[in-house]
Amino acid sequence: MANKKNMLKRKRSTKNMVSKTLAQRRLKKPSDSLTPSHTHALCTEINDNNANLDLKGPLVGRRIVDIAFFIKQIQVRHKGPFGCSFIDMEFQSEVIHGFYSIFVFKCKVCCIESKLYLENIQQNQYMLINKAVVNTCQSIAKAVNEVAWDEIKKSGEEERKLAIQYGDIDIDGVPMITVVADGQWSKRSYKTKYDALSGV
Repeated sequence: MANKKNMLKRKRSTKNMVSKTLAQRRLKKPSDSLTPSHTHALCTEINDNNANLDLKGPLVGRRIVDIAFFIKQIQVRHKGPFGCSFIDMEFQSEVIHGFYSIFVFKCKVCCIESKLYLENIQQNQYMLINKAVVNTCQSIAKAVNEVAWDEIKKSGEEERKLAIQYGDIDIDGVPMITVVADGQWSKRSYKTKYDALSGV
């Protein structure tokens, strides 16, 4: 019975101490916690399993975020014994999978680690960001290729009409197109770099 009372007293005193610490921390002005100079040392680590980049250092750059999903994760309280929230979390590292990132935070009060994801990879509503970026690049390349090929065909047809109009046709009736190339001085390299003697 005495042990239970002692344990309850210790729990209460620990909880009171944590509450006082949190209250003091919240009373501080935001500028008090900022240091005048920041060190921007960035440490990278490669995970051999799937070659993802793990960044331990200050967060820099921009990200593509599913904002509603991200905010929902922040609002969920982590399961700490002291009723801590995201305010008590401190950034630890970022795991980068292409355009998709996972942020790792650690609670300063209860030391529990939490992960925040930039998008919900379990959902089927949207295409995942990495696939979406690849598909976009492929679509753009395909469109550019089609436009370029159309322009090449139009130019060829125009040159064919001009050749027929000016009578540049061979004995088989095939239009001949004049091709003009500028003279160039070729470069050759056999362990030492020098110009070729022929000006072709």
